[in-house]
Amino acid sequence: MARSKIEKRKTRFVVFDFRMVQGIDASAVNSFVKLAKIFHRDGVKMVCSDIRPDIRLPFRQAGVGEKMGVYFKDDLDHGLEWIEEQLLADGAENPEEGYREDSIDLPQMSPRLFEVIGRQSETLELKPGEVLFRAGDTSDGMYFVEQGTLSVVICLSQG
Repeated sequence: MARSKIEKRKTRFVVFDFRMVQGIDASAVNSFVKLAKIFHRDGVKMVCSDIRPDIRLPFRQAGVGEKMGVYFKDDLDHGLEWIEEQLLADGAENPEEGYREDSIDLPQMSPRLFEVIGRQSETLELKPGEVLFRAGDTSDGMYFVEQGTLSVVICLSQG
């Protein structure tokens, strides 16, 4: 059943958060290796976050790593950020793959409609690292990213 869900939804990433894991034995490592092989065969990447060095060691010794489609990240935030980067990179390489029915396909819009929007808009070019707006700013516009990448950075009180 799980395999059919993966095939149907085209799952690409599975995240394992080891934050609460205190220890691991050989049978758990063996089960994880089997799971990693199945996911790797099906094209699913595994992201392991918050895994302590002493728990990570048996995985490394068993050959678990990027060659098996398993990626270790320092914490959940970095793991999710890495997944986002992969999705964005894949979207840039295969724009049709990321197309959604409810999205606006700007190149396919009517030229007339595009002209009207263009007359009501202004072009804004930002340098890398330049801030477009900050949390709490009054919303006064709609932004279309014509070229490049946009990052959202959220600083939480926990760090």
